[in-house]
Amino acid sequence: MKFQHPGYLFFLFFLIVPIIIHLYSFRQYKTFYFSSIIFLKNIDQETKSIRKLKQLLILISRLLAVLFLVLTFCQPFIPLKDNNLKNSGNVISIYIDNSFSMSQLGTEGQLLSEAKEYAKKIINQTPTNTRILLFTNELSAVEEQFTSKTNLLNRLDKIKIQSSTTTINKVIERIQNIVTNHKEISNKNTKQYIYLSDFQKSKSNTSVNIKEKEVSYFYPIQLKPQSKNNISIDSIWFNEPNFKTKINNELTIRVSNYGEDDFKNLELVLEVNETKRTVFVDLDAEKSKDIVINYTDYKPGVKQGKIHIIDKHLNFDDDYFFSYEVKPNSSILIIEGEDAHRSINQVFSLDHYYKVSNISSGSFLPEKLKNKQLVILNGVKDINEGLANNLKTFQSKGGSIVLFPSKDAEISSWNKFLNSIGISSISTFEKLNLETEKPIIQSNFYKGIFEETPKNIPLPKVKGYYPVKNNINSTLLSLQNNKPLWIKQNNSYLFTSLLDSTTSTIVSNSLYPVILLRIAELSQQKMDISHFLGKENRIQIHPSEDIENSEFHLINSDLDLIPYSEEINNEIFISLVGLQEQQGLKQGIYELTNKKYKTSIAFNYPRLESDISTFNSDEIKSLFQGVKTTHLNYNLIESGSESLKVDLEKPQEFWRIFLILSLIFVLTEMALTRFMK
Repeated sequence: MKFQHPGYLFFLFFLIVPIIIHLYSFRQYKTFYFSSIIFLKNIDQETKSIRKLKQLLILISRLLAVLFLVLTFCQPFIPLKDNNLKNSGNVISIYIDNSFSMSQLGTEGQLLSEAKEYAKKIINQTPTNTRILLFTNELSAVEEQFTSKTNLLNRLDKIKIQSSTTTINKVIERIQNIVTNHKEISNKNTKQYIYLSDFQKSKSNTSVNIKEKEVSYFYPIQLKPQSKNNISIDSIWFNEPNFKTKINNELTIRVSNYGEDDFKNLELVLEVNETKRTVFVDLDAEKSKDIVINYTDYKPGVKQGKIHIIDKHLNFDDDYFFSYEVKPNSSILIIEGEDAHRSINQVFSLDHYYKVSNISSGSFLPEKLKNKQLVILNGVKDINEGLANNLKTFQSKGGSIVLFPSKDAEISSWNKFLNSIGISSISTFEKLNLETEKPIIQSNFYKGIFEETPKNIPLPKVKGYYPVKNNINSTLLSLQNNKPLWIKQNNSYLFTSLLDSTTSTIVSNSLYPVILLRIAELSQQKMDISHFLGKENRIQIHPSEDIENSEFHLINSDLDLIPYSEEINNEIFISLVGLQEQQGLKQGIYELTNKKYKTSIAFNYPRLESDISTFNSDEIKSLFQGVKTTHLNYNLIESGSESLKVDLEKPQEFWRIFLILSLIFVLTEMALTRFMK
């Protein structure tokens, strides 16, 4: 047993006071005068032996009361281990959660500030032979090294809120792996793990496995914010797949209230280049709402947008950045064969956004594919090897292909090309007389085309088609015998019948322009409107022409980063791999530039921490599996860091027991004095 304040043992000198009282108080004799001898009958009789026993018990009670009172102030405890062994001693691992949720206000400022102050108390009060590791969400190599107390305190002051979000499970498992495999830590060391966090539910979904075999000490310390409210912009999306000038953009914004209070007239602001819209939103507690804002782009080009909501609580999720490109037109190449049908040109003439070029299959050159998003083979009989290879490369780079075979299609050349782009082979042309089945309006392909499911939609009739062998494709339109008429595989489409009126009535049917224009819409190569930081982002870009193999730059007003670029299957990707590159990134809009290429990329902080609900004490304890073989001590800080006492070096304390014993012996002495006869 050791003492936290051994200097108070000096007060054991006061044990002499009860002894002095015993020696003099009970030796004094008093004279009593009686007017009549009859009063002697009222005197309690006591023997000499009983009197001595009473005096002795009172003395012992007084001595023990004083002894235990002095020991209470000395704060005795049993050390975790025998620290006199060579190379032994305590190892304390302190983890400070510095994610966005720790920017909430506690009673003494930010929760992160309270956590840092508590960590300072631990560091300052630990014995000199204690080794300390300090971890944050960064979990870098620097945090795996032992340093002096001065350096640790300096590192504490530099800890700031950062965007990288790590689950509690990964943090604890990572710290345990570092500690147990550390070259300077042996099995003789007593290991203590301290976790300072608000313990959000969104940052953990499974229990943590305690991997250590020896006894360890776990101290989850939860910090509570003053308020339990937060408004977040969770996500946004456009209801149309393409962006065109002078066409209405319908933007949907999902806003969520993760708090306990209802909010009225929250100001939501949309800014896209010169356009600005403001709406006011009412949000009930723990509810989400989709807000639709309409606006129009009048000029082509790259658009940079931002959505902001006025919220006085957590701020990281109050902004949502996005970016997209409005192209002046879309280029389509039609390669015509002997049985080309003019209806394809007529369909695309309905929308001036599409610029159509027509060439014969015999005059095809590879440069004709430049800046094209969609290629249509119209009535081609034979797909020669050169055309097939160029179209395959075009498709692998994200281009779309629509295939309308000739009535005398050369089956072997067609099947060789179809297999190369992932579409099943076709068989010899067969005659039949069937209508088509109703299209599945609920499929993703038709999504947004029909406001409601049509009831009596006219269906085309087919008198002949090319059967598909082993169909593994998605069917856009099928015949009544369940055979596919129009199929889709990745970004390639095959019409298995013919366009002429003697074989099918598809051209005169309303589904024909709907499907063809939808294919053209989906063929537009465009980047995602936004990306979330904190992940290993791999961003595909779609340059309109071949770019030189030179480095890219990701630039904003504060940063010029050179991301890693790679080409996979003829597609170009920009990669943000690892924390080293992402540490300097903040949410906002960045320019991605190359010698021949320039675009904008929008980054946002992940919304994992927007839900501010936290675990309670029982749930936190349940996170730690293996508590039966380890020591778990949960603490809650909700009135400031001063409310929690630092006692990590003495988990087995006895001062409370000694204080109770002291009170018991005081009461015993009083009882003996008054009642023992």
